[in-house]
Parts: sequence; structure tokens; C-alpha cells
Amino acid sequence: MAKNHHILRLTIETPEGVQVRQLDVRGSLKIGYDPGNDIPIEGRGVPKKFTLVTGNRNYYLLWLQKDMQGEIVAGTSRLKIQDLITHELLRRKKGIYYLKITPDKDKYGWITLGPIKVSYRFNGKATVLQPVTPYWKLSRSLFRAMFSDITFKIIFLVLLVVGIAFGYKVNTIKITEPRRINLEQLSRRMARFIIRPQPASGAQ
Repeated sequence: MAKNHHILRLTIETPEGVQVRQLDVRGSLKIGYDPGNDIPIEGRGVPKKFTLVTGNRNYYLLWLQKDMQGEIVAGTSRLKIQDLITHELLRRKKGIYYLKITPDKDKYGWITLGPIKVSYRFNGKATVLQPVTPYWKLSRSLFRAMFSDITFKIIFLVLLVVGIAFGYKVNTIKITEPRRINLEQLSRRMARFIIRPQPASGAQ
């Protein structure tokens, strides 16, 4: 097999755009929401750090989580990732499944991880790619870091429950309507306190 077919081309599709990476059999690719990854990405279901592909001299290993969807193709043969996992046809290391991929221009496939899709294919030779600026925002990373802390989660849930209970209590308080004042009765009562003038003592 020609050596130039050993280059693995990875296309990473995210809600923010598309990135392309090329690996030889000595390379690896790490993805996740931590900015220290090769490709930092954000999204629901995305782990902090995950090694997706590793090279091993003459072949590659594609690492898979249990809930990943996808498909691998070799010529006219197609296999679904979930079927391989369900039937326990893949090996595992530290609880992570992995699939051996030998370089072949007729082999390709794709997997999904949260909101992203990663496709792979042996493209035959390395090409010069434009540099890609990783998608990363400080606000989103801080938000993710806070909610990954178990202590913060507990405090947040306690405050949320207290807030809901307080709101319910306020909504159930009965407000007593003020009594209506009868003006006629009020005038009669006030008349009792009015001092009436006495007749003059020398009057005949």
C-alpha cells in the first residue's frame, strides 16, 4: 500500500462552522470544551477532554463513547457504530471503546458527539490547510466550569428550591380586604360628640 495513503483527513462540523485536520500515524486528536484541547468545542454532551483519534505506526485507533452514533464504510460494506457497541464487537480500554482503522482510500466513516459530527477519510496525501481559529469564548468556558463543579451545583439547587418555595408562599398569602365604611353610621356616631349650644340663662 502506498505510504501517501496513510494521511487521515478529519472534518469536524460544529454549530459554529467546519474545521479540517490531517493526521499521520504518529498524530492524535483531542476534542472537548477545555481550551487546552486540539479543537476546543462547546455544546451539550461534549466532554471536557476526549481523545478521539490516535495513530499507532501503521494504523489508527478511533475512540468511541457508549452513546456515540455513526457509521463506518469499507467499499460496499456499511456498519453502524451502535450495532458494534451493542453486540460487544469492539474492544475496550478503561471503559472506552476503540476501533482499529487501517489506511485505505476506500475506508471512511463518521461519528457524532453531542452537537458535532466528525467525518474521516484517507485522502491520499497531505495538503496545506488554512489555519483555523478554535472556537472558544471565556464566558461560555466559565459557565461550563461552574456547572461542572459539584459544590456549585448543590448550592445552585438549594437556592433554586428556596426561591421556588418563597414564591409559592407569597402567592398563597391571603390579603384581607379593608372593611367598607358606612358614612351614615359614621355621621351618627360623630354627632354624639358635637356640643350643642345651651340657651341663655336670662331669657324670659
